[in-house]
Amino acid sequence: RQFAENKGEEIDLLQKFRDFIVADNLDPFFEFTTAYSSWIISQGENKGGFPPRRFTVNNLRRLIMSNDPQLSPILESEGFRNIAYAIRQSTVIAQYRKKEGDRRYDVRYGLGRDLVRQSQYPAEFIAALSDFLHKYNAENAQVMETRSGPYRRSVRTNDIEEITRLIDKYGPDVIAKLLVAFGYARTPRQETDEQGDEQE
Repeated sequence: RQFAENKGEEIDLLQKFRDFIVADNLDPFFEFTTAYSSWIISQGENKGGFPPRRFTVNNLRRLIMSNDPQLSPILESEGFRNIAYAIRQSTVIAQYRKKEGDRRYDVRYGLGRDLVRQSQYPAEFIAALSDFLHKYNAENAQVMETRSGPYRRSVRTNDIEEITRLIDKYGPDVIAKLLVAFGYARTPRQETDEQGDEQE
């Protein structure tokens, strides 16, 4: 147990997760993962405490596929995985590096909630996602010019084109929520090495 039931934000997270347990769809789960993304980052700012637990990418994939197998093409998309990687690098990984004294990359606070909030309309979501990815790639280029490696992978034009096609097919809401869920999750190598995402 990592939630204290006497704290308002954590009570809300617990309720969202319990709603998912008894639901027959993923909507309550996505509400939980969106709120949880903000909680993970806020808890990560606490000094001296244990880092908050995160879902693993593999566990998330199994959970989502067992509830809605039709989402499989999204999860198997290389563009989707690469953009989730960029979100992860800009949030939980950047925060970890910051705590270790490596401030080469900025932490994008509130990114998950911002993307989900913009996902009511396709054009607004694509604009918000494109703005984030443009800044992400620009930051990568700047760091490569001034610092030694290892470096983050940049997002390619093909990745953006692929995620745009997925948005057209599935809608911005589900794509945004899946990106946030996977963007704040742990990759297998991170189980033993927080910076292992470098080689994902």
